[in-house]
Amino acid sequence: MTLDLEELVAELEKNRRSIDDWMQKSDEATARLLKNIGLLDAPDAGKLADMQYPGARPLEPGPLIKPYDRTWEDREGAIAWVDKVLSGRTVAAVDGSQIYPQKEMFLSIGVVQSGLVVNRHGDSDYETDTILRLLSPSDLGQEDMLPKHRNEMVDALRFKLECETLIPVLRDQEGVTGFLDGSLVLSHIQSVKKQAREEYLDGITALLEIEQASRSRLCSYIDLSKSTDLCSLLSNLLGNGKRPRVWDVQLLRGRMAWGDRTKAFICDRDDRQGGQRSALDRYDDFRDAIGFFYMQLNSNSPARVEFPVWEYTQGNLDDLADIVRAEVLIKGDYPDILYRAHNLAVIKEREKQVFLRMVRELLAESMGVSSKEVYKTVGGL
Repeated sequence: MTLDLEELVAELEKNRRSIDDWMQKSDEATARLLKNIGLLDAPDAGKLADMQYPGARPLEPGPLIKPYDRTWEDREGAIAWVDKVLSGRTVAAVDGSQIYPQKEMFLSIGVVQSGLVVNRHGDSDYETDTILRLLSPSDLGQEDMLPKHRNEMVDALRFKLECETLIPVLRDQEGVTGFLDGSLVLSHIQSVKKQAREEYLDGITALLEIEQASRSRLCSYIDLSKSTDLCSLLSNLLGNGKRPRVWDVQLLRGRMAWGDRTKAFICDRDDRQGGQRSALDRYDDFRDAIGFFYMQLNSNSPARVEFPVWEYTQGNLDDLADIVRAEVLIKGDYPDILYRAHNLAVIKEREKQVFLRMVRELLAESMGVSSKEVYKTVGGL
């Protein structure tokens, strides 16, 4: 079956008014915030003190944008600077992938895998490792769970495995800068089942605890952030408590040259649902521990970099920003170390099919029936 393009065009035309209306309101909201963006240079401390969940709180003083004044005549000059910044340093990254339980199978079995890359700049080789875990029905919760809730558990256990994979590197190797792909502020846990939420919280708090006690660093990188923390702060300063329909990157787009960044903020996001606590409220001792800034590193929207706030109080922030810049310059638009971790961690479609075939054969042996019959039972996966 193919998509009926004529019908699709007709549907778009039918909904044009509502789409245009939404875009107009978004543009108006963006314009209103842009008109008052200067308030973020020096937010009213009195107003901030009285605000609950303002979105963000300034961590660094001074203007919103911190210009980066270094330039290079050519690619060779940029790479020479990269070598200077990263020489003798150890940079690591972890990423993950998964195989969800197949809804056609009566037995819930999944897989999570983490990929770790460690680059001791100056050595010739990368150190790599993959960790794979089979998720049994007991790992994935009650069998009467809806498929989407079992998938939530897989995602949570994958994230926890990523944290567990990075922890020994930060704990046992001095001076490592560890990268995670994705946010340290896990707002999405607000809408998952309690069991999955607890796995996420166990992973992130254990990672923050180890990093705080170590002599290593941690940061996360979000290439296209949909966060609204700065917009929320600005909206609250203007006396409008509604959550804006504008992303921070829309507010910042076009305001920074390559390498420029915003000053740092502490995340204090209002993602409460139905009277619940916010996601950061669930971090307990680390409730106010996540800082962030935005940095222009390609021709598109600024990237978001998150880090534990003690990296700022220990005077590491400018150095951390340079490491991020250098890692991006290697590839040109995305941190090299994260690119390598992703390629290492990903479970390819062919590998997924091999796994499913192994599960079918295991079920066939356990049930005492032929593989052909099990193949029929699970829908020919």
